[in-house]
Amino acid sequence: TTAFSAVLYPTYAVVQLPVDHRTAHEEYWYWDGSELTSNDIKSSSSFPRTDLASVDPQVVVDLVRKVRSKMPDEDTWYAIVRAPDESGAAVWAYASNDFGDTVYLGARPDGRITWDSTEH
Repeated sequence: TTAFSAVLYPTYAVVQLPVDHRTAHEEYWYWDGSELTSNDIKSSSSFPRTDLASVDPQVVVDLVRKVRSKMPDEDTWYAIVRAPDESGAAVWAYASNDFGDTVYLGARPDGRITWDSTEH
């Protein structure tokens, strides 16, 4: 469950997984809900490693619901799970409409919101 990040979309996910135990080298993997396949993309992560199991999946679901409710005529969304930043946010949820407007929320692993783009 160790990853640099996981990005969850409505029908698939992309995870950035470490290739070893010491470097920031990562490989991108695609998950379609049943199978994890390599994207054949390699890079160096700008984020520290995190344990995806440290975030309750319900926190991600709740944050996505909240951000979608803040975007009128929302037509797409995604969520990111990665190591906590300086505010403690480890889960980020984004929603956009077809005009290119975007709102986003950041939350700690316990679900407490640390950033709301509609308030800044």
